[in-house]
Amino acid sequence: KVYEGFDKRLRQRVAIKVIDKRKILEPKRRALIQTEVNILARMKQKNIVEFHRLVEDHKRIFLVMSLCGTSTVNVFCRQFQDKRLNDEQAYAIFSQIAKGVRYMHEHNVAHRDLKLTNILIDDHYAVKVIDFGFACEANEMHRMYCGTPSYMSPEIVENKLYAPKPTDVCAIGVIL
Repeated sequence: KVYEGFDKRLRQRVAIKVIDKRKILEPKRRALIQTEVNILARMKQKNIVEFHRLVEDHKRIFLVMSLCGTSTVNVFCRQFQDKRLNDEQAYAIFSQIAKGVRYMHEHNVAHRDLKLTNILIDDHYAVKVIDFGFACEANEMHRMYCGTPSYMSPEIVENKLYAPKPTDVCAIGVIL
């Protein structure tokens, strides 16, 4: 779950992703969280959520990140006629998503769960890609079944070995 909070050290409002340790007993799940933290810490681009730090107690893990727009692109689009954006709006939003994905790919990272609900937007059309829970290093082939079915590339759905960057390209095509 993600909550809004106030970081006394940063003196600003932040988003805090809270993970219950009792729900991540399997080593694979713990490894995914460590990968998420390692990748988020490296991502420094205006269209990607900014990671500040990890805090832990005996029950939970807290990922402290910048507070982004409060609306997902999915919810944002619903306010318009026919629940669609016009060409100008779509370009303004999609170009930011593409810049974020290009940055990830240039830094050898694939998101693997790009979808409308993993992209936040504010009132000024500033877009941030969030939720790096399935992100991975993109320098090798993968077989992990992950993502959201309607945004998945065929190779993931068919449980084949895949290169992760093209799966992100497929997902942003679905988003567009």
